[in-house]
Amino acid sequence: MPRRHYDLEEVCALAESGKTASEIIEELGLTVGERAVQKAVSKFLGPLPQRAPALASDRLRRRVVAWMVASGLDDHYCYECEKWSAWPCSIRELRQDDELGSLVFICRHCVRPGDV
Repeated sequence: MPRRHYDLEEVCALAESGKTASEIIEELGLTVGERAVQKAVSKFLGPLPQRAPALASDRLRRRVVAWMVASGLDDHYCYECEKWSAWPCSIRELRQDDELGSLVFICRHCVRPGDV
């Protein structure tokens, strides 16, 4: 069995603080691959929660959604199938223009590539 040449406790501490495997490798100067770090962390800490989706940190999208809600749209009501959704909906452009008024909410079942 190959022997580790890095401090597992230090790697696990960085993983618990939210760093990815590539960030851990860069910070500690390790010579192992990302998958080896991921396996070691998973083995000793168990599965860690995944990073939040990109949408959660998208300030521009949050502002557009806030404007749409203030304009009378509901972010849980699908324009396409006219049903309520338990999940927040995606955004679709009805017309290819620069007007915010042409944006509507679309549920997970009606979403297409290109919807945000």
